[in-house]
Amino acid sequence: MINNGLLAAHGLKAEIDMQPSVALLLTIVFIIVASAAIVLLYFGVRRERHRFIADKLKLSVMNKTSFDEMIARRVKVAKKNSHFSVMLVKIADARELAVSLGDKQYEALLVDLQERLYAVLPKNSKACVYEDDVIAVFIDEDLDGKALSDLAGFAIVECTKTFTLVTKVDVKINVYIGAVAYDHSLGLSADKFTGNAEEALKTAERSGENKYSVYSPEMDYSEDETYQYYRGMKNAIETNEYVLRYAPVYTDENETAAFRSLLRWDHKEQGVIEGEKFLPALVQSGEIFKVGEKTFSQLCADINKYKQSAPNAETVFTFYATERQMSTSNFPDEIYRLSKKFRVEPQNICIEIDAFTDKIVTENIKKFKGFAFKIAAVVDTENAAGAMGQMQDVSPDWIEIPADFIATCKENYFYKGIAEMIVKFAAENNATVVATDLGTEEELATARELGINRYQGKFVAEEKESL
Repeated sequence: MINNGLLAAHGLKAEIDMQPSVALLLTIVFIIVASAAIVLLYFGVRRERHRFIADKLKLSVMNKTSFDEMIARRVKVAKKNSHFSVMLVKIADARELAVSLGDKQYEALLVDLQERLYAVLPKNSKACVYEDDVIAVFIDEDLDGKALSDLAGFAIVECTKTFTLVTKVDVKINVYIGAVAYDHSLGLSADKFTGNAEEALKTAERSGENKYSVYSPEMDYSEDETYQYYRGMKNAIETNEYVLRYAPVYTDENETAAFRSLLRWDHKEQGVIEGEKFLPALVQSGEIFKVGEKTFSQLCADINKYKQSAPNAETVFTFYATERQMSTSNFPDEIYRLSKKFRVEPQNICIEIDAFTDKIVTENIKKFKGFAFKIAAVVDTENAAGAMGQMQDVSPDWIEIPADFIATCKENYFYKGIAEMIVKFAAENNATVVATDLGTEEELATARELGINRYQGKFVAEEKESL
């Protein structure tokens, strides 16, 4: 009995002595299992990330042509609330880099570069090799200038980190980035939109390696005469240097049928500057709205003065509206508000329009007509084939055929045929056709041969400072 008790006690002691070892073993097993789980989770996440990158890089089957086609489609269907951006990433000294690495290694670098970009790009972005040294990125997000700048900055950081290729070669590169955000109100074509991204890229290159630039309208006018106009724009607005001059429109009987109001810059140093030189800068900057309000107010005030001296005259006064103004939904309302403020009858004013394709423009034309304004459609010399279709869509009160179109009619029977069709259309639809900007006796004679009986231009009469 004593021996059995001793044995039992000894066994209990041995069992107690073994418990710490079991606990340690269990701890070790737990650590191993947990570590395995973490490793599996890590590789699972990494595999998913690689799958995500791989899916993205499948889009790199795109090239410059297919990328441009994608942008063209997006621009074509874009609406007022459409938002997207394009970023161009250019590798500095790419040719030397390609020679030193070889074609295969350089191609691998381009793939790695795209992967780096996807690490910072929004989810729905797409990238492709646009040129041998340029990666093009499409960003399907609503980014303002600051957000796009921040994104370009993050991309610079990622692109300039060391690349380790599969051959264990470490490579560092320098880049330039140009970016542009789509603005529907500018009414830009797809080519012009991507051209703005290229302009931003050039600006970044001039700034130095690892710099980025986001497009702004000033870039269109750098280092040329128009840029000087752009720089003087703010001061010109404040000092009321943008004014209207009036060009009379005469009938065959030498009677004044209308006055075309022409936007001019009464420059303190250069004298009177015609609109075609500075108008693009006004439109791109958005200052056209402020200038438009001031000059339309001037027109209304001048009409009132004219009516005092000729109260019974049925004279029409034109006012040119740019495509950007016509693409703004409340533009007709603002013009109508100003006409009411100055107590000018809308039917005395004819809004000149030279772009008709956008849906908002079409709706604004209807608005103007609803307010009783007249509409003048300006024939586009570069789109003669589409002129008749535009006239039928707009149903204008006036049709203006510029002198360069009329001059072309002299030797080009296609243009002559289009002009004759327009004159016939006007007669059938109670519209007035005006030959504008005539500079020679031959242009006037050609206009008359085409059946046009309203004329304006320097050959007919010089423009006036006031009515």
